Amino acid sequence: SSSSVLTNVIETPMGSQEVTSQSVATVVLEIGEQTADGLQVSAVFESLEVDAAEDGQFEGGDLLGQRFSGLLANDGMIVITDGPETPSPLNTVFDPKEFLADFMPPLPPEADPEVQSWPVRREVVSETAFTIHLASQGTAQVVGDTTWNGLIAQVIMVEGETEISGSGSPAGGPGEMEFAGTGSYTSRYVWDAERGVMLGSMTEAKLAGELSITEMGMVMPFQITVRDTVELLRR
Repeated sequence: SSSSVLTNVIETPMGSQEVTSQSVATVVLEIGEQTADGLQVSAVFESLEVDAAEDGQFEGGDLLGQRFSGLLANDGMIVITDGPETPSPLNTVFDPKEFLADFMPPLPPEADPEVQSWPVRREVVSETAFTIHLASQGTAQVVGDTTWNGLIAQVIMVEGETEISGSGSPAGGPGEMEFAGTGSYTSRYVWDAERGVMLGSMTEAKLAGELSITEMGMVMPFQITVRDTVELLRR
């Protein structure tokens, strides 16, 4: 089960405008055989609800029950290479490949259990009404042990810097928009190393930058806060 909440505050000539969007999904994730580039992986959305604020509310519709496939890369990132088309108009506000990318924790090089700290670099592209590039780099470290629903697990924490940039012409908008910003993020993962299973995670990020509307010659500052959570549901 995963949820993502994004709040964007834009300083317009008429004052601050705050927009909050949220995506909530239940996903069945299956890990398969080892390949040279990682483990085979497949994902199926069992439920999906997207509240895109001014753009409306959406459900998964024909996307539900369809199988996405790809690789769980050696660094822990999920790279989807095959899957169904996202139906319209859901595709203007939701990219399932981007949503699935960070489901698993960044793993140490060569999955060495003795490594206590390692660098993390990730890049993701989201294709909706906007094309958005996200790039982050930081440091992961094992910060201790915990108990999660009776299971002994490790806590992995990642801290780093992140960059966002994008452009697009959303329907009903004032034309082509471009934006770019930077900020920081912190992620915490509860990892059952013995079974190779992530039990839960939480990521928080804060970014600031500028949005420009090309045809109007207008530049507006923005601030974005993001809170993503993932929890393993036992059946």
